[in-house]
Amino acid sequence: GLPAMRVLAASFEDEAIAVVVRDGLTRRFGLRPGTVDVAPLGRAANPGGPGAVLAGRFRDEVVDDVMAVLADHGGTVVADFDEDRLTG
Repeated sequence: GLPAMRVLAASFEDEAIAVVVRDGLTRRFGLRPGTVDVAPLGRAANPGGPGAVLAGRFRDEVVDDVMAVLADHGGTVVADFDEDRLTG
């Protein structure tokens, strides 16, 4: 069967940091383009809040490593669930 996938999202203070993390995760885990992406967050409604969110799909066996990378770069996990919750 297909590998179990997890959806993770993390907020970052700075969009530039989130982009660096995205590129590093893509290289480290050999991910296809678009598997992980970054979007800016509007600050007008939340001044001083996070500047961007990174979200992606990861194989279960690499989730612990991905979480460590996110934490090492100041990311705050805001979503973590099994992909089959979306498709099942």
